[in-house]
Amino acid sequence: MFRRTTKIGLLLITALICGAATPVFADSADSVSGLAGSAALLEQYYSREAGQDTEEAEEAVTEETSVRETVTSETEAPTEEEAAELTGDTESEAAETESADSDEAEAEETEEAEEPESEEETSPADVWESLLAEARTAALNTYDNFGIASLDGGYLNVREEAGTEATVIGQMENGDACEILDSEDGWYYISSGSVEGYVSSDYILTGDAAEEAAVSSMVLKIQITTETLNVRTEPSEDASVLTQVGIDERYDFVENLGDWIEIEVSDDSTGYVSSDYVKLRYTLPKATVVEPEEESEEAEEASAEPSLREQIVSYAMQFLGNPYVWGGESLTNGCDCSGFTMLIYRHFGITLSHYSVSQASEGRAVDSGSMQPGDLVFYASGGTINHVAMYIGNGQVIGAQSTKSGIAIRSWNYRTPVKIVSVLG
Repeated sequence: MFRRTTKIGLLLITALICGAATPVFADSADSVSGLAGSAALLEQYYSREAGQDTEEAEEAVTEETSVRETVTSETEAPTEEEAAELTGDTESEAAETESADSDEAEAEETEEAEEPESEEETSPADVWESLLAEARTAALNTYDNFGIASLDGGYLNVREEAGTEATVIGQMENGDACEILDSEDGWYYISSGSVEGYVSSDYILTGDAAEEAAVSSMVLKIQITTETLNVRTEPSEDASVLTQVGIDERYDFVENLGDWIEIEVSDDSTGYVSSDYVKLRYTLPKATVVEPEEESEEAEEASAEPSLREQIVSYAMQFLGNPYVWGGESLTNGCDCSGFTMLIYRHFGITLSHYSVSQASEGRAVDSGSMQPGDLVFYASGGTINHVAMYIGNGQVIGAQSTKSGIAIRSWNYRTPVKIVSVLG
């Protein structure tokens, strides 16, 4: 601004000098013209200076703005390195966030992977099979050196000595189990039930073969585990009580119904007991005792009438396999245990009651060593006689057993006999 004022002052002085050089007598118009020209020149110059000043001012503003922008740019805008660092930090934060999210997802997946699968519910059928397997194992574990008779038919003799000429003291059927106590020259010294003697080792399975064969020979029993247990007519607590059974008594298994188990209370009837108060027990058949005839006085007395005993047994065998019907009195269409023995003896003119308890007192009591074909064998439950069968020799009885088996043959001691009676005197 100072420079511009100085220039204007010089112009004014110049204009005055030029004006002074103009004659005084000149027309005032010329003087005006001269002044006007000087003024015009001055205005022109001023305008040019003003324009320059404007341009300078604009340049100054521009420069100032540029400087401001530069300062602003230097202050606010990050350098490429800073931008890179900032970008890197941002990306790092994003990566960390993404990584954290990923870690959380992986942790959740790991927890889900590590979380154990829920156990499948065990079905009642699986539980039952497990109990059966345990019972089979328990039955085999009662033997230290297990053996089992393997026969195509007939009987395996148990002898006093190791030799075919030795006295027969017992017999084993196919599937009868034994404990092998000793071995010598093709013979096993065994114990089976109440029999202890020698059998040919050719007919005894041992090891894994014996255990496999035992599965088909085992008989499932239901053992009572409480002092007194009601046996009901139907699988319900609302059903009437058929009878009562006591602790440790064992009964033949009929059917598993889950909360209830059907048992064979007697060969005349079945009933239902709560599965909460029983155990499963497998038993294996054993050898039967054979008493030498010369040691039995009763056998010698009975020898006078062998034909009658043979006839009675032969007649009874004709109805093998016919149905069991409680209270029935037909050897072909169905009868119960006491009905069967009553009808067999009726055929030979001998009268018996249609009731097992009464039949037990309608003859002469004999012991097992004196038992002969045709004699009646009685069994009990809870101390009360509830079944009868007929002895047919070779350690076997025939009788009307149950609705499941009908008239069938079994070992004479498949249940513990409580009395043996000879009806023939």
